[in-house]
Amino acid sequence: MDRIPCAVLGASGMVGSRFVAALHDHPWFSMDMLCGSERSVGKTLRDASAAARDMDLPAEVLDMALSPPEPAVMEREGVRAVFSSIPADYAGPLETRIAQAGIAVFSNARSHRMDPNVPILIPEVNPSHLGVLGRADEVSGSGFIVCNSNCTTSGLVVPLAPLQKWGVEEVVVSSYQALSGAGYPGPAAISILGNVLPYIKNEEEKLRAETKKVMGPLQGRELVEAPLDVFATCVRVNTAHGHLLTAQLKLKEAPEAEEVARALRKFTGVPQQLGLPTAPQWPVAVRTEPDRPQPKFDANAGGGRAAGMTVSVGRIRVEGNRLRFIALVHNLVRGAAGGAVLNAELAHAYHYV
Repeated sequence: MDRIPCAVLGASGMVGSRFVAALHDHPWFSMDMLCGSERSVGKTLRDASAAARDMDLPAEVLDMALSPPEPAVMEREGVRAVFSSIPADYAGPLETRIAQAGIAVFSNARSHRMDPNVPILIPEVNPSHLGVLGRADEVSGSGFIVCNSNCTTSGLVVPLAPLQKWGVEEVVVSSYQALSGAGYPGPAAISILGNVLPYIKNEEEKLRAETKKVMGPLQGRELVEAPLDVFATCVRVNTAHGHLLTAQLKLKEAPEAEEVARALRKFTGVPQQLGLPTAPQWPVAVRTEPDRPQPKFDANAGGGRAAGMTVSVGRIRVEGNRLRFIALVHNLVRGAAGGAVLNAELAHAYHYV
């Protein structure tokens, strides 16, 4: 089949370079345009992006020139899908203009996540939420916006999905978030070396609101919040990649720890059933060692094109109707670029693109 022409916004950034890595040899999407900020336009990806230079990318990709992110130029080039990793202050109006030009936008920015007509999509968890866009045969060929969640939210809701069978009523979660989650160059070295930063602006609010939206039902064309209490604490730690979460759940029913591990280990969803290219074989990996998961060893779980797309879960403990576990998500892959690419694959498989 002919590959779908695509553009990457913010291609020189940390998430943008992950988009480039995921798309340059993708079987369904062709990477026709790389777009950058005003100071980067005209430069090659090699010259504009330290993050891209650190990745194993072909010379012809590194030599691509960055273009201005203009919807008219995208239309002229036949772009049908855009992958956005630009800062939220710019993403909101620009993504709207691109969608109004009839182009599908798959965004990593927070700007539109809480819009009522925009799904926060995690394909194994809430594939039906694409229905908020309307019927595929009505939407195909027109513009729309689909967001992936905050990087930390994805690490929580993927393991939450198979645990819903026991009735999740309350989640208390603490996240220990890697430096790459703050973008490049991130916190000053003198602030983070030998230290932990106990506050990340807006992160706790996003984790609560997005979890409730992702886990809620679709009623007609309306997304309804899940009746779920979420209490979050988010801190920045001195690791490169991989957000670690500790979660305590209050359940309606009391499972055995072995039942929980089995449900997590066997969990699959629509992406696995459809064989989407970026879908891991198993969305959750259960670690039985007492000291795992760890960012150093487990952030890239998933393998092949899906490396970094599997959420690792360990230290599963049950006390009555209280369940505790530790989860690890690659914040730049499942929590960012890889998640958005998987969203686009699902939208294509469902004939929205």
